[in-house]
Amino acid sequence: MAGDPIKGFFKRLVLPIGILMAFLVMIPMIARINDAGQRTVIQYPTGTLEVRFEPGVYLLWFGRSTVYRDVITFDFDKTNSEGEASIDQEGIPVRYQDGGTGTIYGKARFNLPQDEKTMLELHKAFRTNKGVALKLLKTVTEEAQNLTAGLMTSEEAYAEKRGTFIEWSRDQLQNGKYKTKLETKVETDESTGKSVEKNIPVIDFGEDGQALHLDNDLRTYGINVSGYQVTDWDFEKKTLDQISAKREATMAIITAKANAERAKQDAITAEEEGKANVMKAKYEKEVDKERAVVDAQ
Repeated sequence: MAGDPIKGFFKRLVLPIGILMAFLVMIPMIARINDAGQRTVIQYPTGTLEVRFEPGVYLLWFGRSTVYRDVITFDFDKTNSEGEASIDQEGIPVRYQDGGTGTIYGKARFNLPQDEKTMLELHKAFRTNKGVALKLLKTVTEEAQNLTAGLMTSEEAYAEKRGTFIEWSRDQLQNGKYKTKLETKVETDESTGKSVEKNIPVIDFGEDGQALHLDNDLRTYGINVSGYQVTDWDFEKKTLDQISAKREATMAIITAKANAERAKQDAITAEEEGKANVMKAKYEKEVDKERAVVDAQ
């Protein structure tokens, strides 16, 4: 009895289908695609490392691949970036020179190195895109904010040094932490009214007048800061109350001076008006006297 032709047909398909499925399973192990805006570090079974910068297909040959973004973004503002940023958190807490605390909000963008040697050094140190973002970029950004806050009081940051804060924090992020030294500053204790000496950190400048920097971790790994901005500040309630009280006291002094000046001007005006009235009365008497003489004549 002849066999079933349909069963025979399916039996003949088993081998080709198996080969096809095995081939489809093996494709990701042999070749992959590097997307635009990314670079891939490839580790071949032999241990050789290679970086694919250009978008397109590359051969993996059963190796291992690690994908990095060309640009890593750290959003620490008040909005939710909804996955567009590599790191997204609401603000960076800082402590100022006078002990006051606050929060800095902003954004920073970093370009990863464009040469293979430096990129491989970065990969060996941090292993993944997330590792670079959290262990390096987040750390140096937060450090730049706190080191800058330590160079000024919370009142200075609130009132007159916001531009300076942005300038100093960007400089430390791009070029490395400032080298600092202690400087004695004489201040008046508001509670006792006595003068007290305090040692505060200040920037150490070189003979050329430029700020001195310590080693820069970003430069070590060929990372450039392509964008940086501070969008807002928050200060603790105690600091805001203190600033408000000082502002009210200052306004009271200004008002008192203005009132004193007004009173002085009023006195001068009254004196001048009195003199004018005296002279007016004197001349009126002279007129009456002359009138009487004329009438008598």
